[in-house]
Amino acid sequence: MSQGSPQDCVCVIDDDDEVRGSIGSLLRSSGFDVRLYDGPGAFLDAGPPEVASCLVLDIRLSGESGLDFQERLAGHGIALPVVLITAHGDIPMTVRGMRAGAIDFLPKPFGPLRRLAGRWRARKGVDLNPKADGPERRVFIETMDFQPIDPQANGPQLFYGLRYHTHITTVEEDITFHDQVGYWLWEPATGLVQQTVAIPRGQVALASGHAAPDADEIVVAAKRGETDFGICSTTFLEQAFRTDSYTMTITFHADGSWSYVTDTQLMLEGRDPPFAHADRNTLHRIGEAKPNPWAAILAKRKAG
Repeated sequence: MSQGSPQDCVCVIDDDDEVRGSIGSLLRSSGFDVRLYDGPGAFLDAGPPEVASCLVLDIRLSGESGLDFQERLAGHGIALPVVLITAHGDIPMTVRGMRAGAIDFLPKPFGPLRRLAGRWRARKGVDLNPKADGPERRVFIETMDFQPIDPQANGPQLFYGLRYHTHITTVEEDITFHDQVGYWLWEPATGLVQQTVAIPRGQVALASGHAAPDADEIVVAAKRGETDFGICSTTFLEQAFRTDSYTMTITFHADGSWSYVTDTQLMLEGRDPPFAHADRNTLHRIGEAKPNPWAAILAKRKAG
């Protein structure tokens, strides 16, 4: 993002407190003067700043839509460059906004990851893993928790994401069968998706892929030996259960649930060829996500 001059004022209209605050913080960090509004009414009541150079406008507002308000501004003779933002963009929507004078169309923070936020559970997961007397198929019970984190700046990159925890038991045993923690991150500017994986048996991975803001599928992958998106294991795991590749495919469903399939290629000591280890499950929401830490602080401050 280019650096703003002191006279550059950007107005942001979004009825989501968290998103509005995040955009405002990013713009201020780049040197812009920022005015925040929770809807078209607040913007019109305050009156457009004389030095305003740009309006960042959410398309899906409660009540009047951003596209309708954009057209109404033109009718009132208010000429402002408009940047439209949305988490649910499509081609007709983009065309309408551009024809009305929008200069850009940007995805909202979180993008495809927004549908993962919250707590999830399923009792019919399937795990296929190697055993001495042949592959073992087990049904497992899985709970997953995805909670928003604050925006993460990485030089010129800006990521929005979720911290996650996966906990798995089996029908036969209450003791933990699998535990995993990490982060899912999405970069709006490029569509880059990253998943970090940490397993308390001495293994970590960083997988990547790309996804559009409204994608119904996310695919990330990592390979052993890669220095950017790779897999790192302890000496024992390298010798006995070497992981050569990892791929995770997430599919979002119309009913709000989502499914995943993980495919992992393992090299087992004394065996050839590689073993194809697979996990799959469909999860259903059991709880909502909490606000990210920064949003929680702002809400507490606003409440007094």
